[in-house]
Amino acid sequence: MDLIEVSDIVRPRSEADIPPWQEGDAYVAGGTWLFSEPQPGVRRLVDLTDIPWTPIERTDDVIRISATCTYDELEAGGELLGGAGPLFSRAIRTLSSSFKTYGEATLGGNICLAYAKSMMAPVCCALGATYDLATPEGRSRRVLATLFQIDARETIRRPGEYLRAILIPAAATNAAYALRAHSYTPTSHATAMVIATRQPGAGGNGSRAHEAMALVVSAATTHPVRVELAPGAREEDAAAAAVRVCNKSSLLDDAHGSAAYRRAVVAHLAARATAAVGNNGSEEVRS
Repeated sequence: MDLIEVSDIVRPRSEADIPPWQEGDAYVAGGTWLFSEPQPGVRRLVDLTDIPWTPIERTDDVIRISATCTYDELEAGGELLGGAGPLFSRAIRTLSSSFKTYGEATLGGNICLAYAKSMMAPVCCALGATYDLATPEGRSRRVLATLFQIDARETIRRPGEYLRAILIPAAATNAAYALRAHSYTPTSHATAMVIATRQPGAGGNGSRAHEAMALVVSAATTHPVRVELAPGAREEDAAAAAVRVCNKSSLLDDAHGSAAYRRAVVAHLAARATAAVGNNGSEEVRS
């Protein structure tokens, strides 16, 4: 570890015990990025993992997942997560990290890392989630998941704010989801990922005229991008929409794939995911 400038570690047992933010603070919520490379300017670590937030709670309207909920706890969410549970599980399985980290790595840590190839943020975008941020003044600021990350390693989180919880509309569990991801090997980072969603219309008579359809494109782009589709969109419509997303967004260009290659893969995955979601989703994760 290269945290040679850190002089203090604080482990609050409640939110009331979190010390006032000061320059040089960094919040820890189960993520490992802080410990994998130098962190110049970080003087104090505030570890939130001992705060006894309930991992997952559900009401008639909202599913609340704490920022410190681990991957293991997500996969054990069962009935509380409903239809969102399998989607989280599929995303976890696309991560290049070892299963040995699943008991420590947290949903909030992955989201706030804002890694371009993060798997958790795209899922939250697909589910229509809202993030509950605690401000230094002790207030709550809520931000749509689709607006939180604006670039690789860059979010709209302000100094002193920390992520408290992820709020998912309970109605999101009624939608069909299909996740498609591509990588060179089962253990390498994803080159591209697409999540297609189909929310049944209010009529409930099987008609697709009023359904809501959307795509979330990630891994190829520097941050997750959500685009709405017309009701009843076909595979070719989804592929075209995904290409438009890529043309308007910054694409990654590295050893895992050029920008042109990622654009082509995204179009292919969008078509496959849309076909699958038309059949109420699929268990397949990787293409």
